Amino acid sequence: MNIHIVAKENSTEMDNIIVDEKGFLFQKYKIKQQTIYIVRPDFYIAYYSSGIDLPSIDVFLKQYLLT
Repeated sequence: MNIHIVAKENSTEMDNIIVDEKGFLFQKYKIKQQTIYIVRPDFYIAYYSSGIDLPSIDVFLKQYLLT
């Protein structure tokens, strides 16, 4: 499984950061706050959370992706 983080700026040393400095993805998807999308390889949005809710993401990943 490949995991990538899209951010407006790179504030970490992680290798999987995609920096969108001009905010093209944020504008295209009308993202205005911290948001989590988990997108399957067929581009289906499998999970969405407005804000960072780590317990819910953990439950989702264990239930659908890691079993």
